This record gives sequence, structure tokens and C-alpha cells, in this order.
Amino acid sequence: MSDFAFRITNSSKDDLELHLEPWGEKYNMTPGAVFKVQATGPDNDILEIESTKGKIVVYGWPGSVVTVSPVE
Repeated sequence: MSDFAFRITNSSKDDLELHLEPWGEKYNMTPGAVFKVQATGPDNDILEIESTKGKIVVYGWPGSVVTVSPVE
């Protein structure tokens, strides 16, 4: 099993949307917000992260469990 954890910080002046796929979950990130992303799943694959204007998308891999939680 692989285990990954990282933080995403919205350092911009605008809100960002954090999308968790393939689950279709969406989280609003206000300026300065920090979220922890934790992923566990079968070896031989990894998370994929895509960034576009106003949106960050985190893609899990087959058999993975990914959670997102705000960091206080």
C-alpha cells in the first residue's frame, strides 16, 4: 500500500475550488485557506494534480481512498 499526504494552500487573493476526483467532491478554498490531502491505495500508482485558473483538481487512482480536511 502507498500512503501520501500533503497540504494545499490558497495563496491568492481569490477563492479557489478544490476538486477531488473521481468522487466529484468540491471544496471552496478562501484566500489563506489550507487543506490536507491524505491518500492511501495500492502500490504502483500515484496521485495526479492539475491546476487551472481558479481550480485545483486532485485525482485518486484505482483502489485508492483520498480524504480532504481543512487545517486549522
